[in-house]
Amino acid sequence: MTSDDKLSAGLQESVVTTALLRRLTRRPDLQATIAGVDSADQADVLAAHLGTSILRGLRVPSDTDEAGRLALVRLVLELLDAAEDTPVDGVRRLLALTKPARPGAPPTYPEGVRPSTPLSDVALLTNAHGDPSLGSESRPNSTRPTRSTSSAPS
Repeated sequence: MTSDDKLSAGLQESVVTTALLRRLTRRPDLQATIAGVDSADQADVLAAHLGTSILRGLRVPSDTDEAGRLALVRLVLELLDAAEDTPVDGVRRLLALTKPARPGAPPTYPEGVRPSTPLSDVALLTNAHGDPSLGSESRPNSTRPTRSTSSAPS
């Protein structure tokens, strides 16, 4: 399957690029509707477009090429004058922030208990059939019963 085959009739939200225009010329059976992006939406549209390109670039090295991925991330962040956002000591994530354990109190976040779907996954918000739900994914993480905030009349 060529990339031209992926162009099909229907609603689209692709940024118009040189590559897209080239692909469109190979599909005379489709009529393109192209419009500018509102200035209030441009940062989000371009960030999503850039994110797709960066993701593709990060997937090119082998699965074990952490150094190659970090080099690309470092280069992009330097171009954005955001070198302070460069990952430190490899690719790691902050998973939880907890208060120190107190005697007799349950842990605020039991070690090793993680949702099966990352909290940043959009699937948690779509509620589509077969997708995980926010409630079921967050439930294993709540270890304390919820307290009622309503107060009785005095």
